[in-house]
Amino acid sequence: DLAQTFGPGGTFDVEIEIAQKGDGLDCAEVACSVVTRADHRAAGDRTQDVRIPVAFAGQDPGDGGGEGVDVPAGTVSYKSAAEFTTAGKPLDLLLHPDSKKLYVGADNLPDTADVDERGLHVLNPE
Repeated sequence: DLAQTFGPGGTFDVEIEIAQKGDGLDCAEVACSVVTRADHRAAGDRTQDVRIPVAFAGQDPGDGGGEGVDVPAGTVSYKSAAEFTTAGKPLDLLLHPDSKKLYVGADNLPDTADVDERGLHVLNPE
């Protein structure tokens, strides 16, 4: 039941429970968001990406002047933050909050038959 078809105009409803801390990530230490994207059948389609910042009781929610202020409902936008030319087809990204290493889960690109790029690539900023 994880992947659901979008409703009219790309809408959907979902209820989720999230914890402030878990699996090595503490949302009191780093900015956390609920992120939606097109499902695995369209991994390259970033036009439906939406990031919704979350805050927890007792946590300063910030000044409210960030991305998304005065943006009409239903507006979806994204900006390219990185380009990976040797890591295959990127599927998932994780920036580790302590080490600052970027983990890239990649699939193979069929047009590079002599090289199999599948796997987990770790990009170290140092």
